[in-house]
Amino acid sequence: QRFLSLWRIPESIAESGDDNKLLSFVLDQLKEPEAFLAKVKQLYSKPAASSEDVIEFKDGRFFERYSQPQRVGQEIAGRVWSFRDVTERKRANEALTTERNTLRTLIDNLPDRVYAKDTECRFALNNIAHMRALGATTLEEILGKTDFDFRPHDLVAQSYADDQQVIQSGQPLLNREEPTTLESGEKGWMLVSKVPLRDQQGKTTGLVGI
Repeated sequence: QRFLSLWRIPESIAESGDDNKLLSFVLDQLKEPEAFLAKVKQLYSKPAASSEDVIEFKDGRFFERYSQPQRVGQEIAGRVWSFRDVTERKRANEALTTERNTLRTLIDNLPDRVYAKDTECRFALNNIAHMRALGATTLEEILGKTDFDFRPHDLVAQSYADDQQVIQSGQPLLNREEPTTLESGEKGWMLVSKVPLRDQQGKTTGLVGI
């Protein structure tokens, strides 16, 4: 009954015992019926094979499809199919991807320097403005490193202490004036804000700075 419900198969078709009618009804719901059918044929041509994939419906639903041989002792007696509706999870993942892309576009186009650090004050995220300020051209040059890898110790010692204070206390630091080196090489000042970064359980996992 669960299978019939997932595929919205009428009782009349299920009770007919006509495999072709059942398959035709199933295929008519799918966005790529040829690919679905090709996978079925491929697996039946390889009785010992297992498979896992995702199929998409015309109405926007998504099913995870699993298949593996059914064994009786050492003999393969048939094939077991399992389907799971993962539409909500798929949509949630797509929404998360969209949100991340939007956030990435935003921070990369800000003139301000934006970064995130882990609890050891190692860079985990940097926008373009911050990469340029550090003299880097790619994220790979920065990720996993600290301010001490890019700036004189005396300039970043206080900044590092502030980072640790934010991480340990869980309290933000807002609008702190700090000395810096400008892209021209001249000495300058910047206004810094740092807020704790927390996971879903509320545990501090680092900080975000701008």
